[in-house]
Parts: sequence; structure tokens; C-alpha cells
Amino acid sequence: MKLFRKFIVFALVSLFSVSTLLSGCNSTPEGPTTPEEKPLFESTGNYIFKNGLTDYRIIYPADASSDETVAVEEIKFILSEATNVELETVSDAEIQTVESQSKYILIGDNKFAVEKNVVPTSEQVNLSGYVIKTIDNCVYIVGATSTATLFGAYKFLEYTVNYDYFFTDIYHVDQDVLDIPLMKYDVNFKSPFDYSMIRYGAHSDAHSQVTKYSTSKRPFDYDPISGFGGHSSMSYLPQSKYFNENDPENYHPKWYMQEEDGLCNQLCYTARGDQAEYDLMIKASAETIFNAMRKNPNLYMFDFSMTDGAFETWCHCDKCTEVTNYYGGATSAAVVLFLNDLTDYINEYFESDQGKDIKREYYIFFYAYFSLVKAPVNYNAETGEITLIDDKVICNKEVVPELADLGMDYTQSIYAEVNKETYERYLCWEFIAQKIGAYVYSCVYNDYLVPLDDFNDMQELYQFLKSINVMSVFNLGNGAEKSFHTGWAALRTYLVSKLSNDVDIDMNFYIQKFFDNVYLDGSEKMKQLFDEFRFVGEYNTANFSDYSGRSVCYNDFTKEIFFSKQLLTRWRNLCNEALAEVVKNQENDPSQYRNAYNMICGERVWVNYLFFNIYGNDSSIPEQTHKAIKSELLSDIERLGITTRQEGPVVSIDGLVDLLKR
Repeated sequence: MKLFRKFIVFALVSLFSVSTLLSGCNSTPEGPTTPEEKPLFESTGNYIFKNGLTDYRIIYPADASSDETVAVEEIKFILSEATNVELETVSDAEIQTVESQSKYILIGDNKFAVEKNVVPTSEQVNLSGYVIKTIDNCVYIVGATSTATLFGAYKFLEYTVNYDYFFTDIYHVDQDVLDIPLMKYDVNFKSPFDYSMIRYGAHSDAHSQVTKYSTSKRPFDYDPISGFGGHSSMSYLPQSKYFNENDPENYHPKWYMQEEDGLCNQLCYTARGDQAEYDLMIKASAETIFNAMRKNPNLYMFDFSMTDGAFETWCHCDKCTEVTNYYGGATSAAVVLFLNDLTDYINEYFESDQGKDIKREYYIFFYAYFSLVKAPVNYNAETGEITLIDDKVICNKEVVPELADLGMDYTQSIYAEVNKETYERYLCWEFIAQKIGAYVYSCVYNDYLVPLDDFNDMQELYQFLKSINVMSVFNLGNGAEKSFHTGWAALRTYLVSKLSNDVDIDMNFYIQKFFDNVYLDGSEKMKQLFDEFRFVGEYNTANFSDYSGRSVCYNDFTKEIFFSKQLLTRWRNLCNEALAEVVKNQENDPSQYRNAYNMICGERVWVNYLFFNIYGNDSSIPEQTHKAIKSELLSDIERLGITTRQEGPVVSIDGLVDLLKR
């Protein structure tokens, strides 16, 4: 369900009038939320917990992966929070048999799950899919991958004790639970996407708090070549190894792009047209992958994307120019041809005696980014017809182009005229690839402290991505900030964790659920702020051409025409009223109170920042007000440990802090 789509255009209204109009705005225009829909399971008549007691134990594989271990610990911990009873855990090596009267929760790819034939394949449920199944008195929770087992564990906790995770240390679980009935679970969950993640700096680590989001996604073991999941192509063929004139045996200068001012930190995907060098380039890249696979049996996703920061030009050697021209100006053609040859080489190796021990399902991603956004196909803008130039650029099933379109306006519909080019790019890549990826942008990169309203069309975008068979959705927020993220980032993370599992959720319901659980007694005021912020975003989009548009993530939003003094004063007051309301929770639960207080302060940051940035030198505002705003902003930044103001290049918060201290 899309939110706030009924927008009234006020042709001649001033921004002061908008602020006045909003004084009566207290609820979402589309009305009340609906109850959360959950699957109905038939009761077995038996109980996992009865009158606060249990005979159940958790079984895990003796060779459990890190994800399976986390799944066991999370079930043990969350159930103990709900029931005040800690379940015993035991490995499958210590149990001889599981009989009809046995009482176990069996986690992961253990020997009994194998015996009962409940371990799903990725073909059945995809890479993020899992099974939750009741057999006799036992519950089996197992994914197609060990990471998916963790997703299944969180879903089981949602079914049993209404577990949900909202932000760092803010989650819900039923308390003082005496009875947990054993239901006839028969869940075969297939995610809309094999892989989905939202990246904010505080949640970048694979085993950070983001794992706790109920049924959320987090990275699989991914890109061990360079230690991070992106822009990794040079890590397969490092210049330190292959561009040393003093080591003739390993000296391969044709593997790298050459610009007028010297060597470029990018690969030349044609090896300058030298077939012998090209073959060696393929072999060396494959060897890097083989070595990584041998070190990690759970590794099946690789990134082979262009280096970041060296993307504005592409290789202009004779061979690359020839390939680009042949494929209608698509510089991406050389990358597709190279990765097709690379995966052909890998697949052939898997069938050999040397390679059969590491044979597995795997995927190689590359960013269709900057100069690579255009797919190597013919596209007729008038008819919408897509045709092949030739079949050599049909991607092998292991090759996944991941469209990273910074030009998209993420505040407007993927179907809007402003996003026509992005929409067409997705369709063109889908035309030649069995699986594609989407790299989505969700913050203002030249000013982290300004919020981006991508909530209107977030759901529609995810629905569209599912419809075109997107395999991977990587949603990039303000990744350079390692502490707190203002601008409704926590809410955005929560909603994406839901959409990545069900693109048709009731967004209104989950937004309200977030506000009630995160802001406690301050929920009403903070929800009012959120609604008004989004209403004003709609107004500004309709009335000011520079508020939205292509590359919106780099817009300058700190303008008086967008946010009046009256409006920002009103929003600041709402934050402070919410802080006053949440004090009521202090005695009941000091920990929850502190979390709610910090979360309100976290959103007050962007309100005060806009006021300071736009009106900091306005002499018509009382000096006392200026001092109060600076004091609040400085206090909130220091309280939350905010460190970063922008990225590309990264700019620290220190300059702003110095201004606030003057």
C-alpha cells in the first residue's frame, strides 16, 4: 500500500500557510492501520512450554556454522527472556536417535534433519529460504543456506513469542510467558530476493545488531578477496603482483586500463586485444576464486565490480573501443564478455578431477555503475522493444549485473517520468541476464544530516524489483557513519527488513508499530513529525523543481523555500514535547526510556541542523533561540556519537561541532 498519495496542490499558498495548515495534522491521511496478519497453524494439542516448564532441548549440528551457532543462541536467549527458562543445547553427535516422543527444536543442517528429508535446496526455496516444520513432537528449522537458517530462527521466535527487532537494543518479546503451544508448523518460505541488505555504517559488520531484525537479511559470506562486498575487481588481479617490471614472469601491464596520465586503477577487460594475455587474465582471476572457495566451503557469492573513485572514464584502448562501438556504445559489453568467459572456465574446472571438490552453486556480481549502466542491447524508446545485438552478451547464469543507478529519483515512483531512464535500464539488463541485482540509494550523500523522503515509493520499488526477478537488493544508506544515523534511518532499516521478505506488507501497520515500540509515550508526537515531514516533501516536490529530480541523493535541501522558520520551529517543538512525554516511561523501565530518549534526540538532530544551516545568521530570530538550537544540536551529536557529515569524500562532523561551540 502506498502512503500519502493523495496530495493537494496549493498553487498560491506560502510556506507559512503550509506550516499553519499542518497545525491540525495529527494522523496518516489513509486512516488507521490494520492488524498484523499472521499464518494460522493448527495446534497439535501439545506444548513446548506448559505452566512455565519445558522438556524441550535444542539440537544443533556438531560442525555448526557461525550462522547456525547464532541461531541456536538467539532462540535460547529470546525464549529465556519470554519464559525465564533457558533451554539446554546439545549437538547431534551426542544424540543417537530422534523418536516420535522426543522433544527437540532442531536447528540447521543436522543429521536428523537430513534423515527426515526436511533440508531444502536453493532451487526449492532460494538462497534466503528456509523450512520450519513440525514432525511428531519436534520442530525443525533449517535453511537452504546456513544464513537462511538464522532467518528461520527469527521467524520461529516471531511465531512463538511475538519477537520483533526495531533498532539497536530495541526489540519486543512477550514477557512472563507460561504456555507456548506446539503448532503444526509447515512453513516453506521462499524470499522475494535471494539476498537483501540495507547498509548503514553502524550495521556494516556481518554479525552486528542487524542480524537481530526479525526475518531480516544480512550478508552471506561474500567477497573475501578484498574484505568488503564491492568494488573488488582489482583485488583479483592486484597491481602489486602483476604490474612489477622487475618480475617479468608476472608482469602483465595489458590487464589494466591506461590513461594519458598513466596507469588507471581499473582492469582492461579485453587485455588490449591480446588473446594470450586475455587467457592468462581469465586463469589468474579463476585461481583467486578457487583458492577462496577452498578456504570457505560456504562461499558462493563474489563481487567483481569496478574500482570506486576511478569510474568517470573507461578504457579507450583500440579493442575496448571496438567492443563498445559494436554494442551500441555500451562499455559494459566488455565486462559481460569477460565474466562469461571467466564463469565458463570455472564451470569447466568444476568437472575436472582437480575441481570437483569445490564444485558448488556460485554467482559473480558486477556493478552496472556510472559508465557501465547501459546494457549491451538495442532499445527502441518509442516502442519499448529490446533486441539483441548478438547472443554473446547473454549473461551466463552465474553472472549477475547489479544496476547501481545514482541518477534515479528515489523520492518518486520507479514508474514516474523522471525515472523513465532507470526503469528502461532495469528492463534491458533483465533481458540478457537470468538474475540481476539492484543497488539502491537511500540517503543524502553530500549531507548525511538531511533526511531523504524515499518512503512514498519504497514499497512500489521493491514490488517492481521482485517482478523483474531481481536476485539481490543492496540498499545503501550513510555507510560512512559508524554511530547513529539521523533522518529516519532506523525506520527505513526496519521497513526494508520487512519488504525484503514480503513486498506486499501493510506499510502503515509497520510504521505505526515502529513508532509505538521505539518512541513509547512520545510516539504520537514523533509520528506527527514524520507525517508532516512527508507531507511537506510532497508539497515541495510539486512546487519546486530543485527539491526532487534525477540524482536526488545529491540535492541541496537546506533552503528557506523548502523549510520555513515556522515549520522548523513547530517540528523542534514536537521533538521536545515527545521528550517530555517519554519521561513517563523512566520509572517503569529505565533502559527502554534511555533508548526512546536517544531515538527522539536522533531525529531532533536533522530538525535543528536544518534550522541552524538555513537560519543560523537570521537576525530576526532571538539570540536566545539561536543559542538553544546550537546547544541542543551539539548535545545530541555528542550524546549519540555522530562522526560524519558527508561521504565522497568523507567529511567529519568536526567542522560543524566547532561552529556550534562558538
